[in-house]
Amino acid sequence: LPQIAWDVDTALASATLSHGDILKTQNTFTNYYEGWGWYPGASDGFLLEPAGGLQLNVVESSTLIYPEGGALTMSYSDAYFETLDDLNQSNLLWNVDYHKFEFNGTITSKIIIDGYKMGSSNDLLAVFVDGECRGMAKAQKSPFSDDYVFLLMAYSNKISGEKMTFSYYDALNDVIHNNVKNILFEADMIKGDAIDS
Repeated sequence: LPQIAWDVDTALASATLSHGDILKTQNTFTNYYEGWGWYPGASDGFLLEPAGGLQLNVVESSTLIYPEGGALTMSYSDAYFETLDDLNQSNLLWNVDYHKFEFNGTITSKIIIDGYKMGSSNDLLAVFVDGECRGMAKAQKSPFSDDYVFLLMAYSNKISGEKMTFSYYDALNDVIHNNVKNILFEADMIKGDAIDS
């Protein structure tokens, strides 16, 4: 494969894709939505970096022909996709060392507290095991509805069954809601999507 960065839309344009297909890196992921494309995608600044490690899970097999060329052909100066590494450096609440874990799974979620949809641009959702942060995501404006979604990768050294507990940081009110919900971890789980979460 070329040793240059490509946006996900260009890099995977030759593949036959279906709703729910997923591409994971070590610290983030993107889903394919029928009639829309990848979310997050090129317009959100989602890039495939060389030597970053990728796992593509598709419903339908096809041949992937990686694009040729020297570099990105479009400018993404206004779009930047914030990865888990970025969040670890930019927030003071929680930190995730995903290098310590063998397995991961994806969770796409919206937040409802006491019957009210929550979400603003600086909110955070995190998942914990015995007080250790095992995943974290910053709120993102959904392209499918007028609310926010959280694209979270959870990490474990157990292939399944580990109980994880969610905490939610409401940035507008500067409040942390602990024990919002529990989930049992499964390696390579895909829970929720930006439309039906």
